[in-house]
Amino acid sequence: MVTDSNHEATTQRIAECRTTTVTDMTISCSGSGTTACSTQTAAPKTGCSESVTASTTTFSCKASSTNPAKRQTGNEDGQDACAEVREWLVWPEDGMDKTQTGAISSKLKELLGDEHKIVVSDTKFAGVNFWVVTLKAGREKEIKTIDHVVSVHPRCTKGCGDPTVESHWRYQTDYIKENLDMTLNDGIPQMAFLSQSKDHYPLEETGSDQKYFFDESAGEDIPVYIVDSGANLEHPFVNIRDKVEFIQVSDEEGVNDDSFLLPSQRCWHDDPGNCHAHGTLMLGFIAGAHLGVAKKVKPYVVRVPRRSEFGGGATPEDWLIGVTKVLERFEKPRKTILAILNLSWHWTRNLYEAYPVEQRGEDTFFGFRNRLAALINLLIQNGVFVLTGAGNDGPIYGWPSLFGVPYDKVWKSIEEYKSTWLHIPDLLVVGALNPADGKRWSKSGISGDDEGSFPELYAPGYHVVGANGDKSKWPGEPDLDYKKPIDRKAQISYYKGSVGTSDSE
Repeated sequence: MVTDSNHEATTQRIAECRTTTVTDMTISCSGSGTTACSTQTAAPKTGCSESVTASTTTFSCKASSTNPAKRQTGNEDGQDACAEVREWLVWPEDGMDKTQTGAISSKLKELLGDEHKIVVSDTKFAGVNFWVVTLKAGREKEIKTIDHVVSVHPRCTKGCGDPTVESHWRYQTDYIKENLDMTLNDGIPQMAFLSQSKDHYPLEETGSDQKYFFDESAGEDIPVYIVDSGANLEHPFVNIRDKVEFIQVSDEEGVNDDSFLLPSQRCWHDDPGNCHAHGTLMLGFIAGAHLGVAKKVKPYVVRVPRRSEFGGGATPEDWLIGVTKVLERFEKPRKTILAILNLSWHWTRNLYEAYPVEQRGEDTFFGFRNRLAALINLLIQNGVFVLTGAGNDGPIYGWPSLFGVPYDKVWKSIEEYKSTWLHIPDLLVVGALNPADGKRWSKSGISGDDEGSFPELYAPGYHVVGANGDKSKWPGEPDLDYKKPIDRKAQISYYKGSVGTSDSE
């Protein structure tokens, strides 16, 4: 029997027996009214001895409600007795404006009355990222009325979007194991491309005859920050593991691995399609023994947390806090470049809003986007060279890559964002090309205008091979001989290339 109640379970006496009923539930049945469900449980009519057992029959009942946030009314304080309580994100218009954020904070305390229901994501010197508040559904409308609050929406707790997934990587170990055409698939062309002149394509040399010429300094000790899933430092191609320093986005101190994998650093066997050690891949492209373009840099791996038992699951704000972690190391404006920041991921509005929450509005994405732009701008002012990839879906629809597009270059398919356009002139956005012929890859992220005027810089990103962080796929370390050191000045294109090697088929 199902009996309704506002706060606690009710009981009903049947003869000498007392049976507890379930409350705070709405169900509908295939029969008429509630009759079809009233006989779900048959309790003993008389006696309560242990020899008498209640019989239970389960019917198929589908939960329904005309308003999920208001299943029941009429409790003492006039509030919805069964309104769902969850965490909500509150985004300020300008998190660096202390007057704005102070007023918002005060108003939140006034409305909620309990400071324990408010958690602020702040920074050492760059203001507030956002607030996390605990609310009953419906009360978010009050929060949205606060001056200078640009966005309020439920916090994603499961099934959040993955900003690194667009296509499929080709892994170096797979191609060596399958003994495919070595002129295209062993990683040599993508490395040789980086040290050839533009007039030298297509390359006359093939296969192992191609050489990658790199400066002997190999970017030695230049700080390179990688905001990503971490890295599997057990990979045989990671030859500078002693130099890698982890920076944790969450409180997982000491968990120095690739969060997109299981803790064992293997893919979950039932879901291989969603398993990709993206951070390991990026570290390999930047500083790997075989595929790294700057093999002696000082890598700082900014690791988003593992929030799913299968690996991955980081929330959008985890990625944002990762950028904040880098910024907090560069407090003062600088005229010289002190470090490089690799952001090889992007968020589209649809991806951000696709995670399973019910209360989404037109303003949901813009608090996140605006704050990301503010952090990147401040990083550049403080001496950090920021790079991002253009993606692999043709016309670009995601950020941070769209921050690189000037206002007067906004194309038709993204004109809906023009009224709130944010441009970062010094952000470097890199597209993908085929290192075999030096031509732009047809799926590389590109502007939607007829000229394809954006981005202006391309690097190997098609027919490229990367390091696989999944330990279950390691057949052994191959012996590739394509590196030939020369004594010349290191080129910044090495670092540009590390970002341009984006997802490929």
